Amino acid sequence: MREISHALASFGVNVEELQTECASAAMSGETLFKAHARLSIPESCDTAQIRQQLEKIAADLIVEISLAELPEPQPS
Repeated sequence: MREISHALASFGVNVEELQTECASAAMSGETLFKAHARLSIPESCDTAQIRQQLEKIAADLIVEISLAELPEPQPS
């Protein structure tokens, strides 16, 4: 988490919400750490660069990182 949060901060990305959990892996029973975050990315940021940096960290740490863009909330 330290490396990921440092990379996000270097792009000016804010972590608005973070949920973490430890769970047992289905096949091996080993402990897995899972984190889900809602991020606020400034419009001036190049999301491709952010994705590239996070994928590099994931490869170095041998972890999975997936990113999804959430739809903008509709005004009421």
